[in-house]
Amino acid sequence: MLGRRSVDLVVKDSEASRRHAVLEVFGVNEVFVRDLDSTNGTMLNGRRVTTARVRDFDQLQIGSKLFILRLSRPAA
Repeated sequence: MLGRRSVDLVVKDSEASRRHAVLEVFGVNEVFVRDLDSTNGTMLNGRRVTTARVRDFDQLQIGSKLFILRLSRPAA
């Protein structure tokens, strides 16, 4: 869970809700982001989403913080 307080990944941003969004993993390669009714919304690749599938290198924005998501491990 992502947010400002009592979450797995703390986002230090006043625009982030306390419990903002969650990343859900299904199987080996299916990842979804789900907004938790946050005040300012969750953005994926510049688009506000409630639930959306995440792909490698997608851009997830929580408040003013931008994260580039990597779903696979780099080759050794």
